[in-house]
Amino acid sequence: FFFSSRRRHTRCALVTGVQTCALPICFPVTIQAINLHMGFVDFTRVRILNIILEGRVTVTDIYTTLDILQTKASRHLMLLRKYGLVKFAKEGKEVYYYITPRYRNFVEQNLSLINDSRLSLDRTLLLKS
Repeated sequence: FFFSSRRRHTRCALVTGVQTCALPICFPVTIQAINLHMGFVDFTRVRILNIILEGRVTVTDIYTTLDILQTKASRHLMLLRKYGLVKFAKEGKEVYYYITPRYRNFVEQNLSLINDSRLSLDRTLLLKS
């Protein structure tokens, strides 16, 4: 549930564990904070952020490196743009995506917390292409 105030929203969630009772947790959350963290909810988006962190890349670079459909890559890029983590620049017919400079450190710090061999493999594949 979200309760609106002028600048902040409070989110009340119900956290349950296995064979434990439910504990209500309420904490102040800004919409911007929620959007930033939504970029890390899906592992495909995490992999895309990891690739874009290397520099400006096209949709083609992304879907060929990650071996996913072009439509899936475009959908995730649209969401990352919506969340404010990624921006794009058009140069002729090509569209290049890059991490929003304001959130570059945020993305780097969050990616450093994820221990998955696929992330380093994705970067290696991107550099080879």
